[in-house]
Amino acid sequence: MRRWIASFCLVLACLGCGQKIGGKSRAQWEAQLADADPGARCEAVQSLGALGSSSVPLIAKAVDDADASVRQAAAQSLGHLAVRSPEAIEPLAKLIEDADARVREAAVRALGLLGPEAKGALPALEKALAAAKTRRDPREPALIQQAIGAINGQGRMSDGA
Repeated sequence: MRRWIASFCLVLACLGCGQKIGGKSRAQWEAQLADADPGARCEAVQSLGALGSSSVPLIAKAVDDADASVRQAAAQSLGHLAVRSPEAIEPLAKLIEDADARVREAAVRALGLLGPEAKGALPALEKALAAAKTRRDPREPALIQQAIGAINGQGRMSDGA
């Protein structure tokens, strides 16, 4: 919840400054997505997310980034935007198969928080559940089951904050 509030405040701040975040325009953040530094790319993904749903296609490109922290930032940003942009659900569903557990968790949590809006991701979540049961961390299958339940209207997803 705290992350959502911080993002919401960032969006409100953005509305008053001519679509700039941190003094940079959308075009500057888009260019920063190609920076060699993963930290700079993460910052770009998060800032583009604050600029709103029109940034979904740009953020969706980050799901294929070589760095797990960038993919995790993409999952979190897409999760916040998916409420207003259903096209964010498909890239999130892709991330639940990521090699990095933090990325998978962020994507699963984002889909679960969407609830019934994320019904299109259920087949990918079912597949991820089967894969998660073969891993060592018992929390992962439980998280996926919680997300599936939330999407099916059987409870709520914790935002993990």
